[in-house]
Amino acid sequence: MKTKINKVFAATARIAAQNQEITRAILLKNLSSFNNKEYNGLFFDDFRQSLSLIIEKGQQQGHVRSDVPALKLATMLEGVFTLFIIDCLIKKSYSMTSEDLFHRLDLVLEGMIKPDGPAA
Repeated sequence: MKTKINKVFAATARIAAQNQEITRAILLKNLSSFNNKEYNGLFFDDFRQSLSLIIEKGQQQGHVRSDVPALKLATMLEGVFTLFIIDCLIKKSYSMTSEDLFHRLDLVLEGMIKPDGPAA
C-alpha cells in the first residue's frame, strides 16, 4: 500500500513540477475560494480519489486501520501534499523534487498503517 501511495504522490508531484505556473494558479484559485461556493477541488479530486481507493483496499486487506473512513484518510494525505505544494510554489522553501515530500508522507502513514500490518 505504501508503495502505491508513494507512486501517486510522485506522479502528482512530477505533473505539478512540469506545470508549476498552472499548478500555482489553480492552487491559489482554490485556496481563495474556500469561503464561497466556487471551490470545486480542481486539481486534487483525482488525487484524493486514487488515494482513497488504495486506502480502502488496504482496509479490506486488514493493513490499514478501519476506524477512520478511507476518504477521510485520503483527505488527510491530500492535505500533506497540498502543504508541500504550498511550500514549494508559494513559499519556495523546497524544490518539487525534494525528499521532504516522502518524509512527510512516511510520518503520516506510520499512524495510518496497523502496527502488525505490512508497510508495502
